[in-house]
Amino acid sequence: DNRVDEEDKISYFESNIGVFNGEKVKLSHIFIETTKLKTEGELETAKQKIEEAKKEIDNGADFAETARKYSTYFTAEKGCDIVAPTMVEELDEAAFLMKVGEISEPVKTQFGYHIIKVTDKEEGKDVSYKDVADMVDIVYMQIKTEALLKGLYEKAEIEITL
Repeated sequence: DNRVDEEDKISYFESNIGVFNGEKVKLSHIFIETTKLKTEGELETAKQKIEEAKKEIDNGADFAETARKYSTYFTAEKGCDIVAPTMVEELDEAAFLMKVGEISEPVKTQFGYHIIKVTDKEEGKDVSYKDVADMVDIVYMQIKTEALLKGLYEKAEIEITL
């Protein structure tokens, strides 16, 4: 019963044009992964750690050093540098709205908690919805499908019988 109409995709395109026009944002991030955490206590500890990291940065700590100290992902020793668009909607949305040098508040994604710092921006070219409609369709449908599956999973009664 879930339907996506053309207006939804056009609206998504207009709100996220940076994903489709070739614009790139280089960023560093502090990333505390939560995909392997199972208990509410573990998740709460992860949230507290990202808040501690943000507090240290707000008090003048070096971003790269803080990333190495707190990040729980394999890129931590390299300062956690990535380029957006990342295809993680929450990260891309934050990154494209920020200015170079700006540091975000903690961002929650399906993978964990992030604090991002924009280190460089490359402007995109003019592009119309018609030019990239196929790509918008793929990206938007992926986002909608993931949201649908997540909702179904949360409502499902799962019994492991092994």
